[in-house]
Amino acid sequence: MAIGRVRPRTDTAFAERRSHERYETDEPALVIADSGAAPCRLSDISLGGALLEGDLPLNTGDAFALCVLDLPELTGRVVHCGNGFYGVQFADDREMRVAIRTWIQRRMAGR
Repeated sequence: MAIGRVRPRTDTAFAERRSHERYETDEPALVIADSGAAPCRLSDISLGGALLEGDLPLNTGDAFALCVLDLPELTGRVVHCGNGFYGVQFADDREMRVAIRTWIQRRMAGR
């Protein structure tokens, strides 16, 4: 499967509330939560969170782990959901943010 190029997201409805710039992507991912595991799409990502697409066993406030190729397991919680979209906030972990930053930079460089 070809890895898509990651680019800054320009049509973000909540951009004024975000601490980190979001980058659009279309990566396959896997969500793991107490209620089960399910495949999804990583629609966008930032150092602090992401937007996931899919039919996931998640509700607002749920904790989860997110598995994406070339990233360590990301942990966080759901901050909003509806219509097959889930806005998630990652745990405040320095190592995880460094890994996400590196992942984004590599995707932007086409690697």
